[in-house]
Amino acid sequence: MPTIPQALEQGDSTLLTRSAHTVKSSCASLGAESARAAAAELEQPGNNNDLDATQEVAAKLEAEIKTLMAALESEWPRSG
Repeated sequence: MPTIPQALEQGDSTLLTRSAHTVKSSCASLGAESARAAAAELEQPGNNNDLDATQEVAAKLEAEIKTLMAALESEWPRSG
């Protein structure tokens, strides 16, 4: 998720919207509903050019992605 923190740091609502949308689509493809919902929630401030309350939502999305990554890694451990 490196572009979401970058978008927030730069105050770039276009990049935030695009990045959140990409993450939302990826999460939906994986059936990760909680992460998808958090990404959708983060996508809205970008669409509305309102980045004031995004830090909390970004933290929520990051936590959901970490949970998803842990679940995926438990199913497909890295080799080597």
